[in-house]
Amino acid sequence: MSKKRKMVSFSLEVEVYERLHQYAFEQHQSMASLITSWIMNSKIKNEVSWRQQSLFDNDKK
Repeated sequence: MSKKRKMVSFSLEVEVYERLHQYAFEQHQSMASLITSWIMNSKIKNEVSWRQQSLFDNDKK
């Protein structure tokens, strides 16, 4: 089974990039793995995917 991946591109300040790179090096992880771990371990308000929500879920009839 292959994992589906999406490419994401964003810009960082040089200082932020260097700190992220250093932290990833110290943790023996790639920057992508480090960011993925951070996001997947962060608490979110709603576990339901935004794609699964209907525009009409909040309507009371």
